[in-house]
Amino acid sequence: MPGVTSMREPSAGAVRETRARRLYRADAWTWSRELADVLRRRDFGAVDWDSVIEEIEDAGNRHSDVWT
Repeated sequence: MPGVTSMREPSAGAVRETRARRLYRADAWTWSRELADVLRRRDFGAVDWDSVIEEIEDAGNRHSDVWT
C-alpha cells in the first residue's frame, strides 16, 4: 500500500490499543491488505498477532462442519 510503512505505532504503553487493532475493528479489508504487505516484507514484529489469531479461530469455527 502506498504510504504504509508499518502496522505498528510508537509504543506508549502496553495498555493502548495498537493502530493495527483499531484498523482491524474499523476496516477489516484495509487491515487485511496492510497485513499482507507486512507479511510479504517478513516484518514479523509489525504483525497484528492478536487479530491474526482471532481470524484463524473464526475461520476454523465457520468451517468446522466440513472437517468432521
